[in-house]
Amino acid sequence: MAIKVTMIGAGSITFTRTLMHDILGVPELQDTTFALTDINPRSLDLITQLAERDIKANKLPARVVATLNRRKAIADADFVFNIARIGGLAGFKSDIDIR
Repeated sequence: MAIKVTMIGAGSITFTRTLMHDILGVPELQDTTFALTDINPRSLDLITQLAERDIKANKLPARVVATLNRRKAIADADFVFNIARIGGLAGFKSDIDIR
Protein backbone atom coordinates (compact mmCIF):
# COMPACT_ATOMS: atom_id res chain seq x y z
CA MET A 1 0.00 0.00 0.00
CA ALA A 2 1.59 3.26 -1.11
CA ILE A 3 1.57 6.10 1.39
CA LYS A 4 2.52 9.76 1.24
CA VAL A 5 4.92 11.11 3.84
CA THR A 6 5.45 14.87 4.04
CA MET A 7 8.57 16.32 5.59
CA ILE A 8 8.39 19.99 6.56
CA GLY A 9 11.87 21.44 6.93
CA ALA A 10 13.31 18.77 4.65
CA GLY A 11 16.38 20.94 4.03
CA SER A 12 17.71 19.46 7.27
CA ILE A 13 19.65 17.02 5.12
CA THR A 14 21.04 14.57 7.67
CA PHE A 15 17.77 14.15 9.54
CA THR A 16 15.70 13.91 6.35
CA ARG A 17 17.93 11.28 4.73
CA THR A 18 18.11 9.22 7.93
CA LEU A 19 14.34 9.26 8.35
CA MET A 20 13.81 8.34 4.69
CA HIS A 21 16.29 5.46 4.97
CA ASP A 22 14.50 4.20 8.08
CA ILE A 23 11.11 4.31 6.32
CA LEU A 24 12.43 2.68 3.15
CA GLY A 25 14.06 -0.05 5.21
CA VAL A 26 10.57 -1.45 5.82
CA PRO A 27 9.66 -3.58 2.77
CA GLU A 28 5.97 -2.62 2.94
CA LEU A 29 6.89 1.09 2.74
CA GLN A 30 9.31 1.00 -0.17
CA ASP A 31 6.75 2.52 -2.54
CA THR A 32 6.28 5.62 -0.37
CA THR A 33 5.92 9.05 -1.95
CA PHE A 34 7.97 11.61 -0.05
CA ALA A 35 6.73 15.19 -0.30
CA LEU A 36 9.61 17.42 0.74
CA THR A 37 9.14 21.07 1.59
CA ASP A 38 11.38 23.79 2.98
CA ILE A 39 11.64 27.58 2.92
CA ASN A 40 15.18 27.39 1.50
CA PRO A 41 15.07 26.47 -2.20
CA ARG A 42 18.77 25.60 -2.31
CA SER A 43 18.54 23.17 0.59
CA LEU A 44 15.35 21.68 -0.83
CA ASP A 45 16.99 21.13 -4.21
CA LEU A 46 20.01 19.48 -2.61
CA ILE A 47 18.01 17.03 -0.47
CA THR A 48 15.77 16.23 -3.44
CA GLN A 49 18.78 15.30 -5.56
CA LEU A 50 20.28 13.19 -2.77
CA ALA A 51 16.99 11.42 -2.04
CA GLU A 52 16.39 10.64 -5.71
CA ARG A 53 19.95 9.32 -6.03
CA ASP A 54 19.51 7.08 -2.96
CA ILE A 55 16.20 5.70 -4.24
CA LYS A 56 17.62 5.02 -7.70
CA ALA A 57 20.79 3.41 -6.33
CA ASN A 58 18.69 1.01 -4.27
CA LYS A 59 16.24 0.31 -7.13
CA LEU A 60 13.22 1.24 -5.01
CA PRO A 61 9.77 2.23 -6.30
CA ALA A 62 9.60 5.23 -3.92
CA ARG A 63 9.36 8.70 -5.37
CA VAL A 64 10.15 12.23 -4.29
CA VAL A 65 8.23 15.42 -4.96
CA ALA A 66 9.59 18.74 -3.78
CA THR A 67 7.78 22.01 -3.34
CA LEU A 68 8.21 25.30 -1.54
CA ASN A 69 4.43 25.28 -1.01
CA ARG A 70 3.83 23.67 2.39
CA ARG A 71 0.06 23.36 1.88
CA LYS A 72 0.61 21.48 -1.39
CA ALA A 73 3.08 19.14 0.31
CA ILE A 74 0.68 18.39 3.16
CA ALA A 75 -2.35 17.78 0.93
CA ASP A 76 -3.43 14.12 1.09
CA ALA A 77 -0.46 13.17 3.27
CA ASP A 78 -0.80 10.05 5.39
CA PHE A 79 1.95 11.24 7.74
CA VAL A 80 3.54 14.67 8.30
CA PHE A 81 6.87 15.18 10.03
CA ASN A 82 7.91 18.67 11.12
CA ILE A 83 11.69 18.54 11.16
CA ALA A 84 12.29 22.27 10.78
CA ARG A 85 15.09 23.73 12.86
CA ILE A 86 13.29 26.40 14.85
CA GLY A 87 15.51 29.35 15.75
CA GLY A 88 18.20 28.60 13.17
CA LEU A 89 21.72 27.81 14.29
CA ALA A 90 21.33 29.83 17.48
CA GLY A 91 18.35 27.69 18.47
CA PHE A 92 20.27 24.53 17.58
CA LYS A 93 23.15 25.65 19.80
CA SER A 94 20.73 26.04 22.69
CA ASP A 95 19.44 22.50 22.08
CA ILE A 96 22.97 21.13 22.22
CA ASP A 97 23.95 23.20 25.28
CA ILE A 98 20.99 21.97 27.34
CA ARG A 99 22.11 18.97 29.37
